[in-house]
Amino acid sequence: MPEPNYSLSELNRNIRSCLEHGLPGQYWVRAETSEVRINPSGHCYLELIEKGPDNNLVARIKATIWAYEYHSMNAEFFKTTGLRFDSDMSVMVLVKVTFHELFGMSLNIKDIDPSYSLGEMARLRQACIDRLKREGLMDLNKHQTLPVPLRRIAIISSPTAAGYQDFMQHLGFNPYGVKVYTALYMATMQGKETTPSVVSALDRIAKHETSFDAIVIIRGGGAVAELQAFDDYTLAAAVARTRLPVFTGIGHDRDVSVTDMVAFKSFKTPTAVADYIVESLARLLGEMETQWNRLLNATHLLLAAREERLQRMQYRIPLAARRLIEKEKRQQQNNIHRLNMSTQEALNRKKHLLNVFAIQLPQTVHRSLDKRHERLRSSIERLPLLTERIMKGKQEKLAMQEQAVKLLNPKRIMQRGFSVVRADGHAVTQAENLHPGMQLTISFASGTASSSVIEVYPEKK
Repeated sequence: MPEPNYSLSELNRNIRSCLEHGLPGQYWVRAETSEVRINPSGHCYLELIEKGPDNNLVARIKATIWAYEYHSMNAEFFKTTGLRFDSDMSVMVLVKVTFHELFGMSLNIKDIDPSYSLGEMARLRQACIDRLKREGLMDLNKHQTLPVPLRRIAIISSPTAAGYQDFMQHLGFNPYGVKVYTALYMATMQGKETTPSVVSALDRIAKHETSFDAIVIIRGGGAVAELQAFDDYTLAAAVARTRLPVFTGIGHDRDVSVTDMVAFKSFKTPTAVADYIVESLARLLGEMETQWNRLLNATHLLLAAREERLQRMQYRIPLAARRLIEKEKRQQQNNIHRLNMSTQEALNRKKHLLNVFAIQLPQTVHRSLDKRHERLRSSIERLPLLTERIMKGKQEKLAMQEQAVKLLNPKRIMQRGFSVVRADGHAVTQAENLHPGMQLTISFASGTASSSVIEVYPEKK
């Protein structure tokens, strides 16, 4: 028997029937919104997703909110949470499972529980605070040293924000006339781009951090929901790790964001930040003025005391001068007396030494002459012996030289078998100088002989 078969539409109708009978009611579902978009007709289309512990996607389904329900639900959601219904929100929604033959399965959202979203936001905010505390970041920026004076400010804000305009107005037209130098680093201050935009501005400032004394993050008020980005861990951690003191003026009177908590100092509004900077400079100027006045008073008192002292010295100087002159005179007289005494004593010592020397001189001269006579007599006695020794040495050297001369006599050399060959009266020492037929004279120890060259044999090298 063949297996039953269905057309696609028949199968889809069966699926729809199964779902309607199997899941007939409405169910509360926890999920996260994604890809929320509003159709021109007013219908809201989105996806509901669920993420696992590792932030990986574990479930996804399409969902719709029809226009006649969306406007009332969104208004109630905003009234309770201060947030517009949008993507990346944790929500608790009441849904009905539907299936359409053309569009497949989806969930029709019938209601939203705003209190769940508020609780989830609070939970995420507390989780962010706990993580910052574990990592030691909560008070890290508060430990930065605040420079004095505080005059070079890097501002992170939107140039069109009212809060930025108010901030600059308070700085530029302050009643104390103090001057503050600022540089704006533009950033998006609301919406999804807030965190990456502000973190990027902090990174850019870090490249020029020596040019600034502090960083100010400001925005111009708005709904509580718009503060959500300032509860983000990435943004708060970046502020905490900044090596410059960070001031925040987020612009909300009732709520304190996590970024406010990690900042060096937080203020409710941008103008409060400006007032703090201006007043700190004004206090510094006041302290400097007070110190200047104290310095002037101290200088006047010192000059008055010096003048009084000079007047007293004016009367004392003549008397002191006379006393000094008299003292110097007495000192000179004592010095002259001591000099005379010292000179006389020195002369007496020298005179005594001369007398002693005069007595000892003849004896010393006599002893010296005796020594010289004795050395002379000894030298005269040794003279013949020295002369004889020198003459003997000279005679032996002369005999040796005479013997050397005799040994070098050519006749003595020829007696040992050598002869002298001459050609044209000149001695021949090289065979290369001869040629056949040349007449030679050969001298021996006794007599000479004549010869003729027959052949020359040069020395082989």
